[in-house]
Amino acid sequence: QAHTLSRRSCRRLADSIVDVIEEAVDLGGSTLADAQYVGVDGEPGSYQDRHRVYARTGQRCMTCDRGIIRRMMIDQRGSHFCPVCQR
Repeated sequence: QAHTLSRRSCRRLADSIVDVIEEAVDLGGSTLADAQYVGVDGEPGSYQDRHRVYARTGQRCMTCDRGIIRRMMIDQRGSHFCPVCQR
């Protein structure tokens, strides 16, 4: 429910998004199991090692240690989330 976020929460979210993108770029992006992405130097990225929920369906959440990671389809794309700490 995005319309319920305060300005402060929106700012914190925007700042976090920038932080994540910067870290992902610094680590060369994410090279997943299909190995379709590599950097311009031909080397795989390593940001996938930081993924907290992606491809972890059915496993315990690494952040809250209480939720079990779920996967749902949104517009024909899979999305992974923890139902406890990502509401």
